[in-house]
Amino acid sequence: MQIVNWFLHIIKLFVLYVRAYTLFVEVKHMVKKHREKYLQLRSNIAYYRKMKEYTQDQLAEKIDISRTHMSNIEAPGMDKSLSLDVLFDIADALEVSVSKLFEIR
Repeated sequence: MQIVNWFLHIIKLFVLYVRAYTLFVEVKHMVKKHREKYLQLRSNIAYYRKMKEYTQDQLAEKIDISRTHMSNIEAPGMDKSLSLDVLFDIADALEVSVSKLFEIR
């Protein structure tokens, strides 16, 4: 009986691993598919942050995220997406519309 329980546990772990890997691949594909848009967004966030004379640390504090997370959001080489909640918080803190963050300057 213990062997059967152990085997079922291993199968459950494998299924969880497959689901997590699938999600990772989907997110990675999404980021690559929209890479230019993310680069523009990151650039605009940095631009408007500097216009407000905020450091990354100050903006991060205003929107309640870590400085590292803020740095990753602005980093052009990062292949990470950001949540809409964080995007809305950034726009509010910078006092710009979300659409401004997507404009090509």
